[in-house]
Amino acid sequence: MQMEIQAYDDLKAGKVEITMGAIEDLPKVLIQKRISLGMTQKDLAAKLGIKEQMVQRYEASGLECAVCINSDGDS
Repeated sequence: MQMEIQAYDDLKAGKVEITMGAIEDLPKVLIQKRISLGMTQKDLAAKLGIKEQMVQRYEASGLECAVCINSDGDS
């Protein structure tokens, strides 16, 4: 748990270079980038015009359910 906290703090402080080696890394990279920009899930949801719960769901599922969205933001 301590390592995860340190990794989060390093991301927020901009100490981590965010790279993507394969397309499978995309969900992780997007979450890292959000954190490094100091954005909460709520902030991102507001920018995207969707509910915070949708961002939470996408991040928890590795963005698998993101392709299921229709134009009004509901799954």
